[in-house]
Amino acid sequence: MKVLLEYFKTAYSTQKRPGKQVGKRTICVMNADRFAGPAAFAALPARPRFRIVPVMRFHQDTSSGNVIQSYDAQGIVVNDQRITHSVVISARHIEAWAPGSFDDLTTADLAAPADYQPGIILLGTGATLRFPPLQWLVGLQRRGIGVEVMSNDAAIRTYSVLLSEDRNVLLALLLGGGG
Repeated sequence: MKVLLEYFKTAYSTQKRPGKQVGKRTICVMNADRFAGPAAFAALPARPRFRIVPVMRFHQDTSSGNVIQSYDAQGIVVNDQRITHSVVISARHIEAWAPGSFDDLTTADLAAPADYQPGIILLGTGATLRFPPLQWLVGLQRRGIGVEVMSNDAAIRTYSVLLSEDRNVLLALLLGGGG
């Protein structure tokens, strides 16, 4: 039985064009029983009729802590518990947060999540992205805490990714009306 070895070799040769060099790729397929040499590869088409698809690896999500399972415009679900008010969430803490909407936000409200000493605070400002005054954020940055301001959906997605990487992240989410 003939064994067909697929040997993929990327050979880069440069063709000179005015001011540019273009790389060329060739794909080589060899028969194990007889090897006809480089001349046999010249007859192969430059574009093969098949694609190589990398193996997809699946793994179980092992995020520890307070994982956000779902969210919508009215609230979020964390650990099978529905939350419809503004909230501060980290891997170990879930706490109600005082401001009901972005218009109610104060400097003290932004300083309160810093007591958990996170590496980064994700501020979800509601359905739309709104930035608090810069001087409010400077105090947090001087304490070595990064602050990212996002809309709620972007902040929730980012929190989930950072939490799965075991990062020290805190999500401050404004869920009250008037996003």
